[in-house]
Amino acid sequence: MQPEGNTLTVTYPADPESVAIARHALTAFAADAGADHRQVEAVRLAVSEAMTNAVLHAYRDAPGDVRVTAALVSEELWVLVGDDGGGMEARPDRPGLGLGLALI
Repeated sequence: MQPEGNTLTVTYPADPESVAIARHALTAFAADAGADHRQVEAVRLAVSEAMTNAVLHAYRDAPGDVRVTAALVSEELWVLVGDDGGGMEARPDRPGLGLGLALI
């Protein structure tokens, strides 16, 4: 974890265990930035969905990383979750309703 003032940048392996770790780091960052309970819960949901999408869809059968950056900008919390994977496509071998992006 690399907090620098009003930013946080972390790289996680694209595996299921990273979802909870990232969720914890980002909700703590949001709370420390002054987010109220409702806002922290919204961050928790968005980060969970974005990380889960990256873990499930980014790197088909190869290892990879997910980068998370958060920044406090003009009293707004900006969060970026990114990977270098192959993109999202329908996967019949993966669970879920396909609503993650809409929830985010």
